[in-house]
Order: sequence, then C-alpha cells, then structure tokens
Amino acid sequence: MPSAGKGQHGSPPGPRSARDAMSLRSRARRRWIVTGTLLALLAAACAIVGYGRRDRPRRRDAVSAFASRASPQDAALLGEANDAANQLLERFPKSPEAMEVMALLYLRFGTREEAMECLRECLELDPGFGAAYQWLGVMARAAGEHAEAAEYFRKALELDPDSAGLSADLADALLKLGRLDEAAAVVRKSLETRPRFLPSLYQLGEILLQQKEYEKARRVLEDAVQVDPGFSNAYHGLATAYARLGDEEKSKAAMEKLKALRAREVAEHQRILQAGEGAFETARNVADVYTAAAKVYLAHGEPAAAEPLLLKASQVYPGHADAPQVLSWVYEQQGRSDEALKTLRDLRQRVPGEVSVEVRLGELCARLGRFDEAEQAYRSAIQIMPSQADCYAALAGLYLQANRKLPEAKTLALRAVELRPSAECYALLGAACQRNGDWAGARRALRQALVLDPGNAQYRRAFEMVEGSAKE
Repeated sequence: MPSAGKGQHGSPPGPRSARDAMSLRSRARRRWIVTGTLLALLAAACAIVGYGRRDRPRRRDAVSAFASRASPQDAALLGEANDAANQLLERFPKSPEAMEVMALLYLRFGTREEAMECLRECLELDPGFGAAYQWLGVMARAAGEHAEAAEYFRKALELDPDSAGLSADLADALLKLGRLDEAAAVVRKSLETRPRFLPSLYQLGEILLQQKEYEKARRVLEDAVQVDPGFSNAYHGLATAYARLGDEEKSKAAMEKLKALRAREVAEHQRILQAGEGAFETARNVADVYTAAAKVYLAHGEPAAAEPLLLKASQVYPGHADAPQVLSWVYEQQGRSDEALKTLRDLRQRVPGEVSVEVRLGELCARLGRFDEAEQAYRSAIQIMPSQADCYAALAGLYLQANRKLPEAKTLALRAVELRPSAECYALLGAACQRNGDWAGARRALRQALVLDPGNAQYRRAFEMVEGSAKE
C-alpha cells in the first residue's frame, strides 16, 4: 500500500491492491502496506463500483439464492449489503468502481457469471480500469484457466507496473503453464525493485529448481526463509535443492522443519474450526462490501455517506481491520483527532499483530506530536513484518522529522534501501546522510534517486543543495 498513509491530505488508508478504488489510476496519491496472503489482501482492500450505459441502472439481486440458505440473521445482513451496493450504483451510475463493488458482492454471495458481467461492464466504462483485469485473472486462475489468467494479469500489470503482487500473480500463471523463461523474466524484474519480496523469491527458487540450477535455487530459497522463517513452502524446495547437491543432512533438516510448520498450520486451522470462527464468514464478507462502498463515496468526496457504512462494517464484523482505519482517516479529515486516535487504539486491541494498523497509528501520532507513541507503533510494525521496507522508512522519517536519534535514522534508511531500492527510499537515505553530516553518502543516495526518478524536481533540488554545500 509505501506507508499506510500520507497525511491529512492523502487518500484514506487501507491495504494496497488492484481493488482499491484509487490504486491503479492514481497511484501517486497513495501507497499501501501489504499484509497477509495475496488473495486476502485483494479481498480486504477492494474499493469497487460503477455502472454505465443506462441513465438509471437496474437494481441487481446478488444475494437471494445465498440468503435463502442462510440463517435469518445472515439473510438480513445480506439484504442490507445488497441494498448498499445498489444505492451506490444509483448514486454513481457511470463509475467503474461502483460496479466493482457489485462484482464483489456477486463473487462472495452470487454467481461467477454475474460477477464477470459486472467486471466486463467496468471495462466498458473504463478500458484502463486495471482492478477488473486483476479480478478476472483471479477468477480464471480459480477455474484452472491459467492461459486466460496470465493474459488478464499481464494487462493489469501493464496498468500498474510497480505492483509486486501482480508480478507474482502473472509469474504464478506462467509457471502453471510451464513457461519458465517468461516467468523468470517477470520475477527477476520484480526483484530488481523489491529484492526481499517473499512470493517472488519463492517463485524464482522454484523456477531454478525446475531448470536444475540447484546451487542458485539453494541461495534464493535460503534468502526466502531468512525473510520469513515460517514460510513452509520454501522448505520443500530447499530440501530438494540440498538433496540434489548431495547434502543429505541439510535436506533432512529442511524436511523436518517443513513437517513442523505444516503441523502447526493444521493445528491452527483446527483451532479456528473449533472456535467457530468460520461462522463469521458471512459477516466478514458483508463488512468487506460496506468498506469497499465507503471508499468509493470517499473517492467522490462524500464522507457523510461513507461514515455510516464504515461504522456498520465495524459493527457487523468487529475483527475487520480495514474499516476502522479508513474511519480514523475520515475523523482526522474532519478535525476529530481524539476520535481517530481512539478508533485506532481500540482496533489495535481487537486485532493485534496487524502491521497496517501500527503504521497508521504511528502516522497519526506523529502528526499529533505524540512522538513516543508513534515510535512504539513503528517499532511494533517492524517486529511484525521485518521484511517490509516501509516500516523502516516510516521510523527513519519520524526521527528525521523530530530531529532525534539521527544515527539510527540513517541505519533504518539503509535497511529500507536494502529491502526496496526505490527512488523514494534512496531520497530518504540521502536526507538521513545529510542530517548526519555524511555529504558523500547523501550525494550517492540522491544521485541514485534521480537515476530511478529523473523527473522528480524535489530530488533534483535536494541533490543540488548537497552538491553546493559540499563545494563550500
């Protein structure tokens, strides 16, 4: 999603995905923290809407068949969600984002065919609406239509070339088609900008194994488990690589680690079933629909219509992490900072371990001058997701803003560059070096930022200032 928020004048916070109403067509406004699995992130973050071609769009019934089999309580929830999606379409009949919300409703509670119809209407309204291509790719993949999925993911990636998640989607489809060279090209390009992105590291390791490049596969998969020691899939590939390289002891150790992780995953799944958490699936999906609809209203400048939907999403499913974050952003925009802070603190208690919540809380506290609480939130984010560059960048930025712990700010900025060598991270490193009196380091970092983003006037001015200071 970059940090989960850019300040009071940015877009509402939430996970970055092709389904966010503003992510593919105005990526400059916002970058999102990514947490959880790719499909979960895609589902939680969509902000989908729209319908065109008719002045008065017909009302759609996406839930009746599902509701007829549900409990009376769930049936009532579904009816309200259906009404909310239709009201959104009626309010914005020309919006592809609004139609995407209806597609989401069909995907969760209706039919695949109706969902695809909605997504195709999104593309009729806006052929550049990349979220629709990604949804279509996900649906094709679920149906085992990998060639079709690859084409949809490729189109979505063309519209959002910086998306590591889309690169992983495309590579996955190509791998399933046996097109190893194409998959490898996609993965390597993604790793150029996000060298520690776990799905891409794993995919490259699998490609190298299939190409019988066992030593290279070993190095890549060892990097993957260093990023996340709990990523079970990588250990199977590691065990294979070690065995092919003749290291039976390490191969056996990798298999034992795989068995232990898989046993833990099975135990956790059983715990969830025994706790009855599956019963909340309808509520969770309804909360996703409300949140997606609310984001559309916000994108059209109607916070008064968004707020009750966000409140309803939080009430329907208290464990929803996205809706309260967006609600806190709405409160902040309205000058209701105390309510924004309370909303995030309460969410942190209900849903511990969510990196996006910690980053959003850190940003809000930084703007409110609550340095200690902001620092603690960012450190928690790093602990939760140590492979996420944005967490290190956020804490480095806090130290620079407060003019505190400047040597640590430089160390954090260096770590951010290692994890994601982007223009933004290099610019941050340049600022940290400058504040620490390291003019040579500042010049190198800012020069690299300009190489990656030569048209950025802010980076150009910073570089020229450092050059001028060094000559004095």
